[in-house]
Amino acid sequence: MDQIRAADLQPRFPQSTPTADTGTGANRPQLYYGSSGGQATGPAAASPDPAPGAGASTAPGDGVNLNFEDTPVSAVAKVILGDILGVGYSIDPRVQGTISLSSGRPVPKSEVLFVLESALHTSNAVLVHDAGGYHIVPADDAIGSGHVDRAAAGRNAEPGYGISVVPLRHVSVQTITKLLESFATKPGSIRADPTNNLVLVVGNGTERRTAVDTILSFDEDWMAGQSVGIFPVHSTQPEPLVAELEKILDSGEDGLSQRLVKLQPVSRMNAVLVVARKPELLRAAEKWISRLDNSAVASTGVKVYKVRYGDCVKIAKLLSVLFTGGTPGTAESPTNQIAPGGGATALSAAAGGQPGQGQTQGLGGQQQSPFGGLGGGGGLGGGGGLGGGGGLGGGGGLGGGGLGGGGGLGGGGGGLGGGGGRGGGAGTPEEGFETAGFAGGFGGGGGPGGGRALLPGVRILPDVSNNTVVIYANAETYRLIEKALDQLDRPQLQVAVDVTIAEVTLNDSLSYGVQFFLGRLGALNNFNTGVEAINTPDGAPPTTQPGFNLLIGSKLTPHVIIHALQDYTTTKILSNPSLVVVNNQVATLTVGNQIPVETGTANVLSATTAASSTVFNSVSYQNTGIILRIQPRINANGSVSLDIEQEISECANCSTTTPNLTPTINERRVKSSILVANGQTVLLAGLISETQNGERAGVPLLDQIPIIGEAFTPTNTRNLMRTELIIFIRPQVIRDGVDASVVAEELRSKLRGDKVGTAHPPGAVTPYPLGLVQ
Repeated sequence: MDQIRAADLQPRFPQSTPTADTGTGANRPQLYYGSSGGQATGPAAASPDPAPGAGASTAPGDGVNLNFEDTPVSAVAKVILGDILGVGYSIDPRVQGTISLSSGRPVPKSEVLFVLESALHTSNAVLVHDAGGYHIVPADDAIGSGHVDRAAAGRNAEPGYGISVVPLRHVSVQTITKLLESFATKPGSIRADPTNNLVLVVGNGTERRTAVDTILSFDEDWMAGQSVGIFPVHSTQPEPLVAELEKILDSGEDGLSQRLVKLQPVSRMNAVLVVARKPELLRAAEKWISRLDNSAVASTGVKVYKVRYGDCVKIAKLLSVLFTGGTPGTAESPTNQIAPGGGATALSAAAGGQPGQGQTQGLGGQQQSPFGGLGGGGGLGGGGGLGGGGGLGGGGGLGGGGLGGGGGLGGGGGGLGGGGGRGGGAGTPEEGFETAGFAGGFGGGGGPGGGRALLPGVRILPDVSNNTVVIYANAETYRLIEKALDQLDRPQLQVAVDVTIAEVTLNDSLSYGVQFFLGRLGALNNFNTGVEAINTPDGAPPTTQPGFNLLIGSKLTPHVIIHALQDYTTTKILSNPSLVVVNNQVATLTVGNQIPVETGTANVLSATTAASSTVFNSVSYQNTGIILRIQPRINANGSVSLDIEQEISECANCSTTTPNLTPTINERRVKSSILVANGQTVLLAGLISETQNGERAGVPLLDQIPIIGEAFTPTNTRNLMRTELIIFIRPQVIRDGVDASVVAEELRSKLRGDKVGTAHPPGAVTPYPLGLVQ
């Protein structure tokens, strides 16, 4: 009972925090006021330590008058050190001269030694204190002697020559040394220790005390006097708002409040950061932010986003599918792009349905009509808006072609309509109106309507000519879209690909191909026959493709294997291209000719004479020669996936004098997907072709007689030629300017004929930690 009565039952209230607003909501300002109201606090008053030999603190009235006139140094030292302080001392014989000193008022005994040090300075002498007492020596001999003390607020440096170590808490040692060097101290008297953030001061007690007081006056917690506010903005972007606030508060360069208030936009939080010396300036900034961030700015409008690294069409396609519910195929339509001089179609849709089913064949044109038939009409989009109507069928005549099929419009805000039927053949310029048009094609069906819009009222479309994305949305919706844009519009990596294509003639030494030759020769100990790629990076799946696949490391260049083959057979370099391609894009290299190939024939009766007709041939051109297509894809661990399609083709029965519209094309093609490390060379081989050539010359009839016919045949030869195609591919990832300069230097070395070296040991696979490539 007594313990309960004695208990303290007074209520306990939580202490108030210095934050004016502790809410963590994204829409509420967060204010943090400084503890000193923006005024920097000075160092605490230093209480002097008692001087050695002086005992306790001297009473205010316990002082001595010092008055010397041309008195030798030894006499002054005897009076002050021996008579007044009663401490032991010694004087170096080299210290000579006289001292004139008059205090003018009583000096406390705790300050007498500092007065003596100042007087000795005129004679180029210093006072050194150690365990044996005080010593007066020349200033040049005092270096390395004396005591070392650790300075702090409230504790002065002791009298006598020595070193004071000043630890810094709030500012850097580089800042302090710039302020003190040749300003508050004499040159060479301070040293900096950046590792421990210490300042070392050397000199007599008076000099060190002055330097320590100056250092401590600057070593203040400058954040203690700062007030910080984070103000979210709702109707605009923080960058233009900061520019307006700087003009209002005059906080720009050379402004009245340049050092008093600082403004910084925080795009990640869509807020404005304000740092002020006084709370009044922070509250003034808060008022102006609320005035400028009003509802009038939040009205719906058009925003143009400048694409920095990517393709505006692809980015607009992704945004359309993500935010407006469009279909992936909608954004790829040419009608949905703003081309120079062209129109625009919004990549958005309401709830749509299935594609239209327009399948009616167009009506064929009459023989005397210069126009073709009409294309079939587009069907209705199932369950959604109207599908696209079919366009006009192709017409003849008009000296260059009929009207092409037009695409229909999506009905009721639905998806874009499908294209119309393909136009028929065109009349020749000579025929003009006299030639009848062909029958029109089928009308295209209506395109599929889009899905339900996730953000109603949003329109997104690409501007191809300026590589920008035009967005129609309100401010709140645009901020959401802009966050997605920041993630999509990232710098794209590149891949430099070196390709060497060689043709090897297979003789008796290489009758089984390059693979068995290299294995027998022992040029390489590790090779693969298409089952699993060796030296595969960690976590990479094995690759399988027909033919011979060999990874030969980064140091072993293709010319090593080619030189080894040249000692046994004939090798010919067909192509040695070096190209750079953006990550996940297709690079195509074509070296060769285009040959005409007939694809169709049409007989058109004459409009005047029924017995005569005109034959029209439809001809297309096909590429032949060396055709290389490569699509690299950089993985997260630094390896490179390559989709390769290599084709070498030639016309077998083409003539330079008589065109052949039905040629026979001989081709060798390899298509593969491989996975290699950065800088590693892969060898694709195993494409063997065989050619037989025969020549026979003899006496007619007689050379056909059995047994003796060979005597009348002077020439009868058969040649069999077998060749194998080998391809070396070496990808290098270009992440920055350093990688680009390395690739350029390797190319210059090739042109000069130098050996190209790499920074990796032979056979090494460059390791990359997971997540390095983004």
